[in-house]
Amino acid sequence: MFIQHNEYALYGENDQYIPKLTPDILDLVVKTPQKYNVKAFNLSEINEEVFRKYRQLLDLDPTVGMGGEQYTATVRPFLTFYRGLSPYAQATRQITVEAQNLRQAMKQAKDVEKALFEDFPEALHFRMEDLRGNEKKIEDYRDHLQAAIDQLKHADRDLKDHISGFISQSIAHEDLTIDDWKARLQNRYTDLPSHRLGPEQVRWLKRMQSTIEEPNAYLDSLVQGVCGKKLDKFTDEDIPRFQDQWKAALHALDNLVEVSEHAESVPQDEEIFKVELTSLGAGTQAEQIRVPKARLAEAQGHVEKLKAALGTDRDLLIAILYKLLHEEHDK
Repeated sequence: MFIQHNEYALYGENDQYIPKLTPDILDLVVKTPQKYNVKAFNLSEINEEVFRKYRQLLDLDPTVGMGGEQYTATVRPFLTFYRGLSPYAQATRQITVEAQNLRQAMKQAKDVEKALFEDFPEALHFRMEDLRGNEKKIEDYRDHLQAAIDQLKHADRDLKDHISGFISQSIAHEDLTIDDWKARLQNRYTDLPSHRLGPEQVRWLKRMQSTIEEPNAYLDSLVQGVCGKKLDKFTDEDIPRFQDQWKAALHALDNLVEVSEHAESVPQDEEIFKVELTSLGAGTQAEQIRVPKARLAEAQGHVEKLKAALGTDRDLLIAILYKLLHEEHDK
Protein backbone atom coordinates (compact mmCIF):
# COMPACT_ATOMS: atom_id res chain seq x y z
CA MET A 1 0.00 0.00 0.00
CA PHE A 2 2.88 2.35 0.74
CA ILE A 3 4.18 1.89 -2.80
CA GLN A 4 0.74 2.34 -4.39
CA HIS A 5 -0.54 4.84 -1.82
CA ASN A 6 -2.14 7.03 -4.50
CA GLU A 7 -4.68 4.28 -5.19
CA TYR A 8 -5.76 3.99 -1.53
CA ALA A 9 -7.23 6.25 1.11
CA LEU A 10 -6.15 6.06 4.75
CA TYR A 11 -8.51 7.18 7.52
CA GLY A 12 -7.72 7.74 11.18
CA GLU A 13 -9.88 8.41 14.21
CA ASN A 14 -13.33 9.93 13.57
CA ASP A 15 -12.97 8.88 9.91
CA GLN A 16 -10.51 11.71 9.36
CA TYR A 17 -8.89 11.42 5.93
CA ILE A 18 -5.07 11.32 5.99
CA PRO A 19 -3.91 12.76 2.67
CA LYS A 20 -0.20 11.98 2.94
CA LEU A 21 1.20 8.64 4.06
CA THR A 22 4.54 9.40 5.71
CA PRO A 23 6.87 6.95 7.46
CA ASP A 24 5.81 8.44 10.83
CA ILE A 25 2.13 7.84 10.11
CA LEU A 26 2.89 4.34 8.84
CA ASP A 27 4.67 3.65 12.15
CA LEU A 28 1.51 4.73 14.04
CA VAL A 29 -0.60 2.47 11.84
CA VAL A 30 1.63 -0.49 12.71
CA LYS A 31 1.47 0.28 16.45
CA THR A 32 -2.30 0.99 16.66
CA PRO A 33 -3.93 -0.54 13.57
CA GLN A 34 -7.37 -0.55 15.22
CA LYS A 35 -7.48 3.24 14.90
CA TYR A 36 -7.08 3.21 11.13
CA ASN A 37 -8.84 1.83 8.10
CA VAL A 38 -7.94 1.67 4.42
CA LYS A 39 -10.17 2.08 1.39
CA ALA A 40 -9.28 1.72 -2.28
CA PHE A 41 -10.12 4.74 -4.42
CA ASN A 42 -12.74 4.24 -7.11
CA LEU A 43 -10.87 5.01 -10.33
CA SER A 44 -13.84 4.29 -12.59
CA GLU A 45 -14.37 5.96 -15.95
CA ILE A 46 -17.33 8.03 -14.76
CA ASN A 47 -15.33 9.32 -11.79
CA GLU A 48 -12.56 10.26 -14.19
CA GLU A 49 -14.93 12.25 -16.44
CA VAL A 50 -16.30 14.23 -13.51
CA PHE A 51 -12.81 14.64 -12.04
CA ARG A 52 -11.64 16.29 -15.28
CA LYS A 53 -14.55 18.77 -15.08
CA TYR A 54 -13.60 19.69 -11.53
CA ARG A 55 -10.04 20.35 -12.65
CA GLN A 56 -11.20 22.51 -15.56
CA LEU A 57 -13.54 24.47 -13.28
CA LEU A 58 -10.66 25.18 -10.91
CA ASP A 59 -8.18 26.01 -13.69
CA LEU A 60 -6.07 23.01 -12.70
CA ASP A 61 -4.32 20.59 -15.06
CA PRO A 62 -7.07 18.16 -16.20
CA THR A 63 -4.59 15.61 -17.54
CA VAL A 64 -3.11 14.52 -14.20
CA GLY A 65 -3.75 11.01 -12.94
CA MET A 66 -6.43 10.18 -10.40
CA GLY A 67 -5.85 9.21 -6.79
CA GLY A 68 -5.36 10.47 -3.26
CA GLU A 69 -3.00 13.40 -3.79
CA GLN A 70 -4.89 14.61 -6.86
CA TYR A 71 -8.25 14.29 -5.10
CA THR A 72 -6.93 16.25 -2.14
CA ALA A 73 -5.51 18.97 -4.39
CA THR A 74 -8.85 19.17 -6.20
CA VAL A 75 -11.12 19.34 -3.15
CA ARG A 76 -8.86 21.75 -1.24
CA PRO A 77 -9.93 24.89 -3.19
CA PHE A 78 -13.58 24.16 -2.32
CA LEU A 79 -12.79 23.89 1.39
CA THR A 80 -10.59 27.00 1.28
CA PHE A 81 -13.40 28.84 -0.50
CA TYR A 82 -15.89 27.89 2.22
CA ARG A 83 -13.57 28.97 5.04
CA GLY A 84 -13.08 32.32 3.29
CA LEU A 85 -16.79 33.11 3.22
CA SER A 86 -18.08 35.77 5.61
CA PRO A 87 -20.23 34.69 8.58
CA TYR A 88 -23.24 35.98 6.63
CA ALA A 89 -22.42 33.98 3.49
CA GLN A 90 -21.78 30.86 5.60
CA ALA A 91 -25.29 30.99 7.07
CA THR A 92 -27.69 32.93 4.85
CA ARG A 93 -30.79 31.30 3.40
CA GLN A 94 -31.16 34.07 0.81
CA ILE A 95 -29.67 31.73 -1.80
CA THR A 96 -31.01 28.69 -3.65
CA VAL A 97 -31.43 25.35 -1.89
CA GLU A 98 -28.72 23.93 -4.16
CA ALA A 99 -26.23 26.59 -3.04
CA GLN A 100 -27.14 25.93 0.60
CA ASN A 101 -26.65 22.18 0.09
CA LEU A 102 -23.26 22.65 -1.56
CA ARG A 103 -22.17 24.96 1.26
CA GLN A 104 -23.12 22.30 3.81
CA ALA A 105 -21.29 19.61 1.83
CA MET A 106 -18.12 21.72 1.76
CA LYS A 107 -18.43 22.45 5.47
CA GLN A 108 -18.76 18.77 6.42
CA ALA A 109 -16.31 17.29 3.88
CA LYS A 110 -13.96 14.73 5.45
CA ASP A 111 -13.62 12.01 2.81
CA VAL A 112 -12.23 13.71 -0.32
CA GLU A 113 -13.44 11.03 -2.72
CA LYS A 114 -16.92 10.98 -1.19
CA ALA A 115 -17.06 14.77 -1.30
CA LEU A 116 -16.14 14.94 -4.99
CA PHE A 117 -18.21 12.03 -6.29
CA GLU A 118 -21.14 11.77 -3.86
CA ASP A 119 -21.70 14.75 -1.58
CA PHE A 120 -21.17 17.58 -4.09
CA PRO A 121 -23.27 15.97 -6.89
CA GLU A 122 -26.08 15.02 -4.48
CA ALA A 123 -26.12 18.56 -3.08
CA LEU A 124 -26.99 19.75 -6.59
CA HIS A 125 -29.50 16.92 -7.18
CA PHE A 126 -27.27 14.87 -9.51
CA ARG A 127 -26.47 11.16 -9.29
CA MET A 128 -23.17 9.77 -10.53
CA GLU A 129 -24.89 6.89 -12.36
CA ASP A 130 -26.91 9.43 -14.39
CA LEU A 131 -23.70 11.14 -15.48
CA ARG A 132 -22.10 7.99 -16.84
CA GLY A 133 -21.26 8.49 -20.52
CA ASN A 134 -23.54 11.52 -20.72
CA GLU A 135 -21.44 14.55 -21.64
CA LYS A 136 -24.44 16.90 -21.57
CA LYS A 137 -25.36 15.80 -18.04
CA ILE A 138 -21.78 16.29 -16.92
CA GLU A 139 -21.76 19.80 -18.42
CA ASP A 140 -25.08 20.51 -16.68
CA TYR A 141 -23.53 19.41 -13.39
CA ARG A 142 -20.55 21.67 -13.96
CA ASP A 143 -22.85 24.63 -14.73
CA HIS A 144 -24.97 24.01 -11.60
CA LEU A 145 -21.79 23.76 -9.53
CA GLN A 146 -20.49 27.06 -10.92
CA ALA A 147 -23.86 28.76 -10.33
CA ALA A 148 -23.99 27.62 -6.70
CA ILE A 149 -20.42 28.80 -6.11
CA ASP A 150 -21.24 32.17 -7.69
CA GLN A 151 -24.22 32.62 -5.37
CA LEU A 152 -22.06 32.01 -2.32
CA LYS A 153 -19.31 34.24 -3.70
CA HIS A 154 -21.73 37.12 -4.30
CA ALA A 155 -23.87 36.75 -1.16
CA ASP A 156 -22.18 39.71 0.58
CA ARG A 157 -22.51 41.90 -2.51
CA ASP A 158 -26.19 41.00 -2.88
CA LEU A 159 -26.82 41.87 0.78
CA LYS A 160 -25.16 45.27 0.34
CA ASP A 161 -27.22 45.93 -2.79
CA HIS A 162 -30.41 44.99 -0.94
CA ILE A 163 -29.66 47.22 2.07
CA SER A 164 -28.51 50.10 -0.15
CA GLY A 165 -31.70 49.80 -2.20
CA PHE A 166 -33.82 49.86 0.96
CA ILE A 167 -32.06 52.99 2.26
CA SER A 168 -32.36 54.68 -1.14
CA GLN A 169 -36.11 54.01 -1.29
CA SER A 170 -36.57 55.32 2.26
CA ILE A 171 -34.81 58.58 1.37
CA ALA A 172 -35.60 59.26 -2.29
CA HIS A 173 -38.34 56.74 -3.19
CA GLU A 174 -36.17 55.51 -6.07
CA ASP A 175 -33.08 53.38 -6.59
CA LEU A 176 -29.94 55.51 -6.44
CA THR A 177 -26.25 54.72 -6.10
CA ILE A 178 -24.74 54.90 -2.63
CA ASP A 179 -23.00 58.18 -3.49
CA ASP A 180 -26.26 59.73 -4.69
CA TRP A 181 -28.44 58.76 -1.74
CA LYS A 182 -25.57 59.61 0.62
CA ALA A 183 -25.60 63.21 -0.70
CA ARG A 184 -29.37 63.45 -0.19
CA LEU A 185 -29.14 61.97 3.29
CA GLN A 186 -26.42 64.37 4.40
CA ASN A 187 -28.25 67.36 2.95
CA ARG A 188 -31.43 66.29 4.74
CA TYR A 189 -29.89 66.87 8.18
CA THR A 190 -27.37 69.63 7.43
CA ASP A 191 -29.06 72.18 9.68
CA LEU A 192 -29.89 69.83 12.54
CA PRO A 193 -28.15 71.21 15.68
CA SER A 194 -26.17 68.38 17.27
CA HIS A 195 -26.32 69.97 20.75
CA ARG A 196 -30.06 69.30 20.84
CA LEU A 197 -29.68 65.56 20.15
CA GLY A 198 -29.49 62.61 22.51
CA PRO A 199 -26.43 60.28 22.52
CA GLU A 200 -28.04 57.75 20.15
CA GLN A 201 -29.13 60.44 17.71
CA VAL A 202 -25.65 62.00 17.80
CA ARG A 203 -24.19 58.60 16.84
CA TRP A 204 -26.62 58.24 13.92
CA LEU A 205 -25.90 61.75 12.68
CA LYS A 206 -22.11 61.28 12.85
CA ARG A 207 -22.35 58.11 10.76
CA MET A 208 -24.65 59.82 8.26
CA GLN A 209 -22.38 62.87 7.93
CA SER A 210 -19.21 60.74 7.74
CA THR A 211 -16.55 61.78 5.20
CA ILE A 212 -15.76 58.16 4.26
CA GLU A 213 -15.42 58.23 0.47
CA GLU A 214 -15.52 54.53 -0.47
CA PRO A 215 -19.24 53.74 -0.96
CA ASN A 216 -19.30 50.24 0.54
CA ALA A 217 -17.24 51.35 3.54
CA TYR A 218 -19.65 54.26 4.10
CA LEU A 219 -22.63 51.89 3.89
CA ASP A 220 -21.04 49.46 6.35
CA SER A 221 -20.27 52.27 8.81
CA LEU A 222 -23.81 53.62 8.53
CA VAL A 223 -25.40 50.22 9.12
CA GLN A 224 -23.15 49.51 12.10
CA GLY A 225 -24.02 52.91 13.60
CA VAL A 226 -27.73 52.11 13.49
CA CYS A 227 -27.83 48.45 14.53
CA GLY A 228 -24.37 47.80 16.01
CA LYS A 229 -23.32 45.13 13.53
CA LYS A 230 -21.36 45.09 10.26
CA LEU A 231 -23.04 43.66 7.18
CA ASP A 232 -20.70 40.68 6.84
CA LYS A 233 -21.68 39.65 10.38
CA PHE A 234 -25.41 39.88 9.64
CA THR A 235 -27.82 36.98 9.90
CA ASP A 236 -31.00 36.82 7.82
CA GLU A 237 -32.93 37.91 10.91
CA ASP A 238 -30.82 41.08 11.16
CA ILE A 239 -32.16 42.39 7.83
CA PRO A 240 -35.74 43.22 8.95
CA ARG A 241 -34.39 44.28 12.36
CA PHE A 242 -32.10 46.84 10.69
CA GLN A 243 -34.92 48.05 8.44
CA ASP A 244 -37.12 48.74 11.47
CA GLN A 245 -34.28 50.50 13.30
CA TRP A 246 -33.42 52.55 10.23
CA LYS A 247 -37.01 53.75 9.77
CA ALA A 248 -37.17 54.63 13.47
CA ALA A 249 -33.88 56.57 13.23
CA LEU A 250 -35.07 58.58 10.21
CA HIS A 251 -38.40 59.27 11.89
CA ALA A 252 -36.71 60.51 15.06
CA LEU A 253 -34.30 62.79 13.17
CA ASP A 254 -37.06 64.12 10.90
CA ASN A 255 -39.09 65.03 13.98
CA LEU A 256 -36.08 66.83 15.44
CA VAL A 257 -35.62 68.76 12.20
CA GLU A 258 -39.22 69.94 12.52
CA VAL A 259 -38.75 70.85 16.17
CA SER A 260 -35.44 72.63 15.50
CA GLU A 261 -37.16 74.92 12.99
CA HIS A 262 -38.94 76.50 15.96
CA ALA A 263 -35.95 76.38 18.29
CA GLU A 264 -34.76 79.93 17.60
CA SER A 265 -38.04 81.33 18.96
CA VAL A 266 -37.93 79.23 22.13
CA PRO A 267 -36.49 81.01 25.20
CA GLN A 268 -33.46 79.48 26.91
CA ASP A 269 -35.55 78.63 29.98
CA GLU A 270 -38.04 76.51 28.01
CA GLU A 271 -37.96 73.03 26.44
CA ILE A 272 -39.83 72.07 23.29
CA PHE A 273 -41.22 68.58 22.60
CA LYS A 274 -43.09 66.94 19.76
CA VAL A 275 -45.59 64.29 20.89
CA GLU A 276 -46.95 61.90 18.27
CA LEU A 277 -49.66 59.33 19.08
CA THR A 278 -50.73 56.59 16.68
CA SER A 279 -53.48 54.01 17.08
CA LEU A 280 -55.71 52.01 14.73
CA GLY A 281 -58.85 53.87 15.72
CA ALA A 282 -57.56 57.42 15.95
CA GLY A 283 -54.77 57.37 13.39
CA THR A 284 -51.77 59.66 14.02
CA GLN A 285 -52.02 62.80 16.13
CA ALA A 286 -49.06 65.13 16.62
CA GLU A 287 -48.62 68.09 18.94
CA GLN A 288 -45.74 70.36 19.93
CA ILE A 289 -45.46 71.28 23.61
CA ARG A 290 -43.37 74.01 25.25
CA VAL A 291 -42.68 73.68 28.97
CA PRO A 292 -40.51 75.82 31.31
CA LYS A 293 -37.38 73.91 32.30
CA ALA A 294 -37.98 74.81 35.95
CA ARG A 295 -41.35 73.05 35.92
CA LEU A 296 -39.76 69.98 34.32
CA ALA A 297 -37.23 69.85 37.14
CA GLU A 298 -40.01 70.13 39.73
CA ALA A 299 -41.94 67.32 38.02
CA GLN A 300 -39.06 64.83 38.23
CA GLY A 301 -40.27 63.63 41.62
CA HIS A 302 -43.69 62.86 40.15
CA VAL A 303 -42.01 60.92 37.34
CA GLU A 304 -40.21 58.68 39.83
CA LYS A 305 -43.41 58.08 41.83
CA LEU A 306 -45.33 57.24 38.66
CA LYS A 307 -42.66 54.76 37.52
CA ALA A 308 -42.68 53.10 40.93
CA ALA A 309 -46.48 52.83 40.92
CA LEU A 310 -46.73 51.41 37.41
CA GLY A 311 -44.07 48.72 37.89
CA THR A 312 -41.57 47.32 35.38
CA ASP A 313 -43.91 45.99 32.65
CA ARG A 314 -42.69 48.15 29.75
CA ASP A 315 -45.59 47.40 27.40
CA LEU A 316 -48.17 48.12 30.10
CA LEU A 317 -46.35 51.33 31.06
CA ILE A 318 -46.39 52.57 27.45
CA ALA A 319 -50.07 51.64 27.04
CA ILE A 320 -51.02 53.57 30.21
CA LEU A 321 -48.98 56.61 29.16
CA TYR A 322 -50.57 56.49 25.71
CA LYS A 323 -54.06 56.44 27.25
CA LEU A 324 -53.24 59.40 29.50
CA LEU A 325 -51.70 61.39 26.64
CA HIS A 326 -54.60 60.56 24.34
CA GLU A 327 -57.15 61.73 26.93
CA GLU A 328 -55.23 64.97 27.47
CA HIS A 329 -54.93 65.51 23.72
CA ASP A 330 -58.72 65.19 23.28
CA LYS A 331 -59.58 67.78 25.95
